Amino acid sequence: MKYSYYSDCGNFKKRNEDAYELHIAASNDRMRGMLAVCDGVSTSDDGSYASRFVIAQLHELFAKRSQQAIDWKGEIYRIHDALCAAGTRRHKRYGTTLSLFYFEDDHYHFLQVGDSRIYLYQRSLYQLSIDQTLAQQKYQNQTISLEEYRRSDEHHILTQCIGITKQLQLAEGHGSWRSEDGVLVCSDGISNLLSLSMLNEHMKLFLAEGSDEAKKLAEEALAYGEKDNLTALMFSREQS
Repeated sequence: MKYSYYSDCGNFKKRNEDAYELHIAASNDRMRGMLAVCDGVSTSDDGSYASRFVIAQLHELFAKRSQQAIDWKGEIYRIHDALCAAGTRRHKRYGTTLSLFYFEDDHYHFLQVGDSRIYLYQRSLYQLSIDQTLAQQKYQNQTISLEEYRRSDEHHILTQCIGITKQLQLAEGHGSWRSEDGVLVCSDGISNLLSLSMLNEHMKLFLAEGSDEAKKLAEEALAYGEKDNLTALMFSREQS
């Protein structure tokens, strides 16, 4: 297997409100794994606490049950309720996005809350997750055109958020992937300014060379003027 990961507060923010988990459990005949990125919501009282809370819960869950079936959707709702309860006890609002990619051998599924992203590389890179933002919602409801969607300043207004949204709705999907395919899970600090073709080139290099492309992705985003925190996880089951 190949993997690369990097997380940084960037050049403009004083602390990193992103958190991540890359956890693989492999044996001779089976490989399971989870990749997750959380981006704490800056308008909440403590996005850093929220993102780390969710990742800590996911880490503990997978560490204990890596060889067992996991009801990921049910667990995300449980974690959401626990974060809401923590906020209520402290009279605070804790909010975070979540992009979770889980696989067992050649089958995967994903769960999405907010605007962090999951990309899958199968001969070329495409966005697997669906943003839960006001711009995306308007476009799906056909109240704005594709051109209006592209120009919209509402891409970062979340319609769903772990810890804050009262009626949490998860975007989800599943499919199959080959050992030579790759996955990229990232916060919007990576995807804001880098085009799909740019991300595709980094993934191609990662798959071909197993190089530290996650850090290079972040460095390129910073060079383009990104002001947010940056987190990227890249993974392939293919042997180096």
